[in-house]
Amino acid sequence: MLELSIQDVQVDNQLIGTTQPFMLYVTPLSNENEVIETGPAVQVNAVKSPSKSALTNIYKHLMVTAQRFTVQIEEKLLLKLLSFFGYDQAESEVEKYDENLHEKTAEQGGTPTRYYFENLKISIPQIKLSVFTSNKLPLDLKALKSTLGFPLIRFEDAVINLDPFTRVHPYETKEFIINDILKHFQEELLSQAARILGSVDFLGNPMGLLNDVSEGVTGLIKYGNVGGLIRNVTHGVSNSAAKFAGTLSDGLGKTMDNRHQSEREYIRYHAATSGEHLVAGIHGLAHGIIGGLTSVITSTVEGVKTEGGVSGFISGLGKGLVGTVTKPVAGALDFASETAQAVRDTATLSGPRTQAQRVRRPRCCTGPQGLLPRYSESQAEGQEQLFKLTDNIQDEFFIAVENIDSYCVLISSKAVYFLKSGDYIDREAIFLEVKYDDLYHCLVSKDHGKVYVQVTKKAASTSSGVSIPGPSHQKPMVHVKSEVLAVKLSQEINYAKSLYYEQQLMLRLSENQEQLELDC
Repeated sequence: MLELSIQDVQVDNQLIGTTQPFMLYVTPLSNENEVIETGPAVQVNAVKSPSKSALTNIYKHLMVTAQRFTVQIEEKLLLKLLSFFGYDQAESEVEKYDENLHEKTAEQGGTPTRYYFENLKISIPQIKLSVFTSNKLPLDLKALKSTLGFPLIRFEDAVINLDPFTRVHPYETKEFIINDILKHFQEELLSQAARILGSVDFLGNPMGLLNDVSEGVTGLIKYGNVGGLIRNVTHGVSNSAAKFAGTLSDGLGKTMDNRHQSEREYIRYHAATSGEHLVAGIHGLAHGIIGGLTSVITSTVEGVKTEGGVSGFISGLGKGLVGTVTKPVAGALDFASETAQAVRDTATLSGPRTQAQRVRRPRCCTGPQGLLPRYSESQAEGQEQLFKLTDNIQDEFFIAVENIDSYCVLISSKAVYFLKSGDYIDREAIFLEVKYDDLYHCLVSKDHGKVYVQVTKKAASTSSGVSIPGPSHQKPMVHVKSEVLAVKLSQEINYAKSLYYEQQLMLRLSENQEQLELDC
């Protein structure tokens, strides 16, 4: 006999800088008339009976019951997971793998084990599904997306009610039962296609509006709750307005330069409460107006940098002229969308859109040797600090962090940063920054009984400013509380410096070569 209960289930999105921090969590209470569910998130109950045959497993019953879940699928994360599990591998590799699998099964031979259930039931009553598309994808993920054969459409909070999978007296192999379960829930999802289509953003989420109005009317009829009706109708109308305006704004965003679009997304998607949405709307409007006024200059400069020559100048100038109109309009739509979301969240019983809290920061996926390290909260926090300092530019990766009494030392693949301690980290917190191009070596120094980390910079010629071999007289020192920690810091900094110079000697494919490979 097996009785298993899992009180809570949550899967955090581990992408850095993601706008959707959760992949899966138990759906919170969204309306005051709902009955509070106090049971576990997942419950498994199984009773196995003895069997006289080694090829037969007998179960009196197997029941799996889950609460309502919210699933948020981010396009970039989905593509990365597909790539990780080998979806984009060559067909020859897939065929070879399948052939080996069949050969191994044939060699083993014999009759497969079968499972008998007097009662088999799997119940997932409701899923609240959202899909968030990405405006910018790396080249490898774009290539993978083109092989999927179907585009992802952005929608939010599509309520999907699923009938339970129930079988009485099945006597089948494990593979057959698993396929039967998958087929059942696939058919259930397909039967809800109209509900999903009614939740898409470009239609203004009409199903969400209908659900809000119906909930309000139900509360009025059953409980005489007039306030609930007003709140639900306000929530539904403002939510539809926010979705529609946001879709128009995203469409205009495709005509903008990458930097402006990244700044827009950061402003829009990092608001959680109604007050933050209102502030984000004002910032988005100001950002659009300023972007429109400076569009010709910034886009022309970016065109010359990226494409070069006269063609880059003309291309950048054209984008700049278009941006002069589209950026302020997009800013106004952002303001309308965020204001509507502020009204929506004010009318929501549960306050912010989700009540879940992130359990884990995005993990550090690459160690100094290029291997996947064990999860470390301090490393995850250090990586987050690094991307705040570098404005989410991910060509500089995290190596190590050491927290000392009044400051911390952040070691990256390009530089070492000495930062003042504080709740919020930005570039103003840096009191010493040394790039490895300017670093000669790092030593442990002692003076009057105190221990210091001495960072010696390279000597530079006074005329040209170009670094020449040998140390300079610039040797900033930072006090460290113990010699052991000072030795560890100096070793980590010198090791990161040696890694940096190794990277400089590596041959890399140019962007043009990578594009040619993708086109082949």
